[in-house]
This record gives sequence, C-alpha cells and structure tokens, in this order.
Amino acid sequence: KIHEYLIDQANKNDRDYSYWHPSAVGGCPRELALRKNNVPVKKLISHTTRPKRRGEKDGVEYLFTNNMDYVDRFREGNILESAIYNAFDNDISVKWVYFTDKRDLQLENSSYLKIINPIGYKQICDNLNEDQVVSIYITCDPKTRLLRAINRNGEDQIVEICRRFVADYEDFKDFKADYIVYN
Repeated sequence: KIHEYLIDQANKNDRDYSYWHPSAVGGCPRELALRKNNVPVKKLISHTTRPKRRGEKDGVEYLFTNNMDYVDRFREGNILESAIYNAFDNDISVKWVYFTDKRDLQLENSSYLKIINPIGYKQICDNLNEDQVVSIYITCDPKTRLLRAINRNGEDQIVEICRRFVADYEDFKDFKADYIVYN
C-alpha cells in the first residue's frame, strides 16, 4: 500500500521519494500505478546522455542531452546526483551519464518521485536533509526480470543484459530501503 503512504505524506511537500530498482523489474508500471491512484507527487525526470530507445519520448522517460551539456551543468554546480555507466551499444563500449539537475527539484513547493540507483540515492541524501528523502526499492524474481529484459531489449542484446544484471547485483546487494515493493 505504498500509494496510501505517499498520498498521506506528499501533502507535507518538501520530500524526495526516490525509488530504485534493478533493470527490468517493472518500475515504470509501478510509477504509473502511483499516478493512477492520484498520489500528489511530481515526477522528477532524470537527464541522460544515452540515445533514446525505441518508443521513448524526450521529457517522458528521460530528458535526453549530450556530454557537453552535462559537463557545463557540472561546472556550474547544478548536479544533484549523477552516475556514469559503461555499456555496449551495437557491440561498441560506450559511457552514458544519468543525472539530476538541482534546479529541477523545488522542494519548497512540491514533493517529487524519482527513479534512481543506489549511488544517486546516496548523493541525494548527501545534498538534502535526511528527513526529506524516502527510499522505495522495487524488486521481482530473477526469471521475470530476465524475460522482461529480453522482451524489452531483444535477444541480440544478451551481452548487455547480462552486464546490467551483474552490475545491478553489485549496486543493490547491500542497500537498505525505507520500503520494499515486490512487483
């Protein structure tokens, strides 16, 4: 009943509800369910330097940008949290940055819901008061995750899927959340 908790708490404003999950656990449908239940929080959309996937729209899943834009924001001191990922794109090793601009978070007026990884969550906690950040971990069984990843990315991306599963295991193995949701 996480949406009931959020409905009750979100009216207080000044909260960042960071939810995080390994890849392919179904976090986006969970977010849509919160919206359907009229949870009064705004979605805080991350920026990324990676290319759009099939079906993604700029400003919906991510705010797509480039490396120079990230560097400029970093130099200006506007990065709330960021993570750099090594990935494979058509069998070529690439680095993609995911980040949140501090100026996108207006806690004095609203509460926010944000998809994040454990590294970014720690960075947000370091930049905000501890009582302003609530963590929600979304998980599911490994077989379901694997099938979702293959359906989303295609069988030709097995190497990348395996890399992400191993990276997720390392990222999430010791992390504690305020709430755990099984999807």
